[in-house]
Amino acid sequence: MDKKINIKEIIYVKTTKNFISIIFLALILIIIFVLSVFLGPSKINPIEIIKIIISYIFADKTNFILSTAAYTIIIKLRIPRSLLAIITGIILSSSGSTYQAIFKNPLADPYLLGVGTGAGLGAVIGLTIYPSNLPFANFGAALFAFGGGLLAVFLTYNLSNYSRNLNHLSLILAGVAVTSIMGAFTTLILITQNPEIKPILSWLLGGFSLASWEHFNIVFFAGFPCVILLLVQHNKINILNLDSKQVKSLGINEKRTITLLILASTLSSSIAVSQTGIIGFVGLVAPHISRMGWGTNPKYLIPQASLIGAIILLSSDIIAKTILSPTEIPVGLITAFLGFPFFVHLLRKEGNING
Repeated sequence: MDKKINIKEIIYVKTTKNFISIIFLALILIIIFVLSVFLGPSKINPIEIIKIIISYIFADKTNFILSTAAYTIIIKLRIPRSLLAIITGIILSSSGSTYQAIFKNPLADPYLLGVGTGAGLGAVIGLTIYPSNLPFANFGAALFAFGGGLLAVFLTYNLSNYSRNLNHLSLILAGVAVTSIMGAFTTLILITQNPEIKPILSWLLGGFSLASWEHFNIVFFAGFPCVILLLVQHNKINILNLDSKQVKSLGINEKRTITLLILASTLSSSIAVSQTGIIGFVGLVAPHISRMGWGTNPKYLIPQASLIGAIILLSSDIIAKTILSPTEIPVGLITAFLGFPFFVHLLRKEGNING
């Protein structure tokens, strides 16, 4: 009886701890969101920003006298930009958590598996066939990006299977190979098809400088439902950590479940890449921070990692737009500088474990 009570108490404590962590991370994200809206190259009085937001919420029914330029900067630039950074961070981190569970590989994430570069190649092909000045160009780019991302995952997984000594590093090496070849094709297309490649090259480095409500809406309405699906499937993701016989004994079709999860993760990541460019390491770092702090249960890991990813990406965007203001650094460069040492640490850790 005492044991049962103790087990219940342990479960209660762990559950409470996880819920508190989610609330805590959400509060941090809200604070950083406010900072993101208030900070930028254009200096706007904080009181005026508050008035602009109130005026927007109440459909301009207030009697505030507002600067048209300031209103445009806050409502049409900074808010959608910050929201796009948040939703992109959520998508990349939830996808990274899922890839790591599916492939049973702590080094897997959308960037290292080649999904980011594959989606980037698909988006560039889409924009070459259907230029950005035509209607629904962003939506078309998202569809092509999904095709490119899916092809990248397929190539990476099958290429890694050629290794006689299949391990965590073989998957990552395959991802590096796929990333290299897809990056080469992307550069070739840009050089041969588009004389003004600088804006697109900047986009490929990842960032939110061109963010609009249209970009946010595409990522939110097409990509976020996939995140919800991953959250709903948390029990199955957890069961996939077992061996195939145990998974089958629990009545789960392993192949079908893995296919569904890969499709959802790749679709959401590809859509995000199509609108923001290639942003690496967020999907790798966020799940690991969550695991170190709160454990491996996907029920809590996915929302925790999602919030951490959103915090990392939004913070990186603040750095990108302010550190060398008025010059803006691509967010992809910031996340690369932050993520590379973390990746090296994980490689060394994996080497010590396997050694």
